[in-house]
Amino acid sequence: MAGDDTGATANSVPGEAGWVLQARDIREVHLHPGDASTGSSWRRPIGDWHPYALQVHKALSVPSPDVPLPLLPAYVRRNHDDALDAELRDLTANTMVVLVGGSSTGKTRAFYEAIGRHPVLRHWGLVHPRTGEELYGLLRGDRLEPYTILWLNEVHNYLSGPSGQTVAAELHAQLTNQDAVRPFIVVATLWPEFWATLTSEPVSVHDPHLRARSLLEGAVRIDVAERFSDDSIARLLDEPSTDPRLLVAARTAGLRGAVIQTLVGGPSLVRRFETPDTAVDRYAAAVVSVALDARQLGHRAPFPRALLAAASGAYLSEEDRVGAPADWFEQGLRRASRDRTHGISLLLPVRAADDQPGEADSYDIHDYLEQHGWQSRRFRSTSATLWAALLEHTRSADDLAAIGASAFNRLDYRYAEAFLLSSVKQGYDQARWTLVDLLDAQGRLEEEVHVLLGLAARDAQAHRRLIDLLVEHHAIDDVRVFVDRGDYYAVEKLADLLVELGEVDELTALLGQSGEGIVRLKLAQLLERQDRADEALRVLAPGDAAAHLLMVAIMARHGLVQELEHFEHVDTRCLLGDLCARHAQAQLIDLLARRGEAGRARSFASQGAVADQRYQALLLWQHDYPEHAEAVLQPLSDAGDVRSTRYRIDLLPRPAQPSASVQATESYNPPAARDRLANFLAEHEMVDELRELADGGHEYGRWRLLNLLAEQGDTRELAELADTGHVNACRRLAEILARQGRVAELRARVARGDVAARDELVWLSAAKKRKGSDQAAELLRRGLEPDGALGRPTW
Repeated sequence: MAGDDTGATANSVPGEAGWVLQARDIREVHLHPGDASTGSSWRRPIGDWHPYALQVHKALSVPSPDVPLPLLPAYVRRNHDDALDAELRDLTANTMVVLVGGSSTGKTRAFYEAIGRHPVLRHWGLVHPRTGEELYGLLRGDRLEPYTILWLNEVHNYLSGPSGQTVAAELHAQLTNQDAVRPFIVVATLWPEFWATLTSEPVSVHDPHLRARSLLEGAVRIDVAERFSDDSIARLLDEPSTDPRLLVAARTAGLRGAVIQTLVGGPSLVRRFETPDTAVDRYAAAVVSVALDARQLGHRAPFPRALLAAASGAYLSEEDRVGAPADWFEQGLRRASRDRTHGISLLLPVRAADDQPGEADSYDIHDYLEQHGWQSRRFRSTSATLWAALLEHTRSADDLAAIGASAFNRLDYRYAEAFLLSSVKQGYDQARWTLVDLLDAQGRLEEEVHVLLGLAARDAQAHRRLIDLLVEHHAIDDVRVFVDRGDYYAVEKLADLLVELGEVDELTALLGQSGEGIVRLKLAQLLERQDRADEALRVLAPGDAAAHLLMVAIMARHGLVQELEHFEHVDTRCLLGDLCARHAQAQLIDLLARRGEAGRARSFASQGAVADQRYQALLLWQHDYPEHAEAVLQPLSDAGDVRSTRYRIDLLPRPAQPSASVQATESYNPPAARDRLANFLAEHEMVDELRELADGGHEYGRWRLLNLLAEQGDTRELAELADTGHVNACRRLAEILARQGRVAELRARVARGDVAARDELVWLSAAKKRKGSDQAAELLRRGLEPDGALGRPTW
């Protein structure tokens, strides 16, 4: 029952290794050396996998009895095990099962046990890709075999970051495509906060988790409880044969019942970090704080010793800095990485330089402590010391790009540009994209074009963005360069620009040059807008189906009855054939009915094929001419057309429409009584009564209370909830601060990494800029310093 998520390095065994994936911040994929005995990710049955290689946690150490303890404590079943067994019974279809729970709650161990005891799955081959790129290569490289288990521990690592959207889309396609490999199953674990992030709706047009959301919404979610029930703990304590490690965990789990977390030493780690007793403990806490904050910013790799040394001093109090011994950092690092209370340390020594034995050169964080840090340190200001240390000691291109993106989200353009340029120098295209956004925010057009040109040759999206940028700045001559090369997208966007500028002659010349149907349509639309409908129709006549349908629409809009009546199909390129003329007749009938010429409309409605007449009768009925519709349908019905007969029965006479009050009554779905009470109290600003409801455990009442207080100007409680990473609270707080014009508070939250606050601040500043605010324009152009002050120019 030794718990879950990351085991191999949390309890590392020296020797050469593959790579083991750790749970990280939602932006991160982190690798570190694993145990030589565990092997790599090649396909083999679960019985041939070392549990630590699958990231099952090692249990805490206790005084050993005479009989050696097994590698893992005995497994204790809980409610989620029954649900998991039920989901794994049907192996005929491709399936993804996700166990959702906090760090060290038993998710990974539950999968390990469920597959190991399954009569069929235990014989299937299990593959454990270490990175999103490795998973993508497996899915795209025709290396996924039938009867395979894909083991994706902490699946957010695969679905986030630069390749996350691509990986999620490919995995979703493999699971849902009937022609894909069958059968195979995906088993995945995920922290609740990451599930919320990956499945939440976007706050802006940009949707960074669209593919991940589609994938997870189609998966089977099973929640893993954070705690053991009182009965379960009592049974453990009463059973004489209970593993001594479980006994220690059950006795010390406390009122929270966090047996699994205690079993892997999690709460002990947090206490040692949060409440250091001595100066050396405080030195250790400073070193660990650097690692936690660097991970939040996007540093995925193990932390080099030099990085920790360069930044740790900024985390010491003034009292500890004054008179600290020369080797204070070495003392702190040694305490953090070698003090293995119950066999678990705060930092995990790693040798990242090579695969040879030797001293540790880097360090990682126990994932339980990391989850605690992710929740408790989510929105903290980043010191210039940490930014500078990361810039000097981060080597990985993707880490540099991730940290640069974090700085950009804080509107810290100076550090964002420095990190992104360092990543670009290593050829990392994802950094170029963020750099483009940065240059665009600062209005540095020439540099933005230069970066996009470097991407456009190999990336269609970059090419389109380059064209869009040139069009946005009315750089017509530059766009024409692409038009002259036969670039369809450039032709379309130049046509849009010429329509915006009202340039009929240039549009006409562009149509002659390109012959593209889209230009014909846009030219006709511009002519119609200028009240030149006759010219628009002449332009459209030689066109294709889209042109002919637009001709009919223009005729109908301008009341050209004669032209609709005599509409002819004039171009053999039109794939719709006589459908265009039939559509023109339907539009003619609709036009006449709107004009009140029902008799004339009926005469046209009685012409054409039977199906056309039925449809045209419906048009008359929709315009409140049931008797004329009946006159069209009756001959068809008398001739034996069954559908016309049904139309007459169902539609004629026209049924009365229910009143608005009846419709409202039928659609009203009353909320639960307590929800209705919360709404009433909030609407009448009854704060005390609403707080009493919230304090009684009513979550919706609490949400209404926080919103009411914030609307009244007291955002403290809403901010406290937002600081835990609550997505909706972050959005709501940012909206209220923006609406109330509390720019200083918005800027402070942006500097601490609140993306929702950043979006609102940018929107608010853009709105003020449009009204002529120089200060807002400067903020958009210069960004912010780490302390929230207006940034210094970076160019």
